Amino acid sequence: EYLAHDADGKRHVHLRPDLAFRVGQGFPLLLDTKYKTLDTKYKTLVPTDPRLGVSQADLYQMFAYAKVYACPRILLLYPQTAALPERLSRRFTFHGDHESGGETVTVATLDIRRDLGKSVGRDALIQELATILQKATAA
Repeated sequence: EYLAHDADGKRHVHLRPDLAFRVGQGFPLLLDTKYKTLDTKYKTLVPTDPRLGVSQADLYQMFAYAKVYACPRILLLYPQTAALPERLSRRFTFHGDHESGGETVTVATLDIRRDLGKSVGRDALIQELATILQKATAA
């Protein structure tokens, strides 16, 4: 999908989330991962930073995905780091005209500091991801 096209119909700004879940012609869920840590200021702003350290640019990108893909739910994952002692999860609703009252973006951290060479590490990662997905797709 593309964000824009010019007067000649040439498409510009290719948008591609990491995972796009498709049902028929629609996209009920998009998943995007970031391989950067959340803003390090977050450690000292836990009670006061409503965005959890998520950059404005990342939220704009998720908004573009929601609009271009006509997708009601987006999951944005960041790596859990030692600097963030607890898992983070927050749901944001975009203002707009979507039938459901606005698209939602769930921002969460995923602990990837496991030994994935062992089945116990892989199983724990799968279970954590399943829990995050369930929360992101809950009404």
